[in-house]
Amino acid sequence: MKGRNPQLIKLRNEHLIKRYYYWYELERKRLDDVLERLSLKEVFLDTDYILLIIRQNHHLVKEIKSRRPKPSQLDAFIFEATEEPAFIQQALFN
Repeated sequence: MKGRNPQLIKLRNEHLIKRYYYWYELERKRLDDVLERLSLKEVFLDTDYILLIIRQNHHLVKEIKSRRPKPSQLDAFIFEATEEPAFIQQALFN
């Protein structure tokens, strides 16, 4: 299969959501500071693309906010939401 591995993209997005949750919800940093840190020091993606990923994965953001893991639990946190919106599934597998 050519192109990007959909499983790796999913793992990257889950990691990004965890880091977003940590900085924004637990550390209470401003959104622009969180995006800059994620962009320059953690996931090395453009801030606009990070925002797009967060919006596309809002179901993961809602899940992590509702379950409220502590900082020490984030590395072991596993998302239970198995269904991705159709437009994400289509983008991943096309």
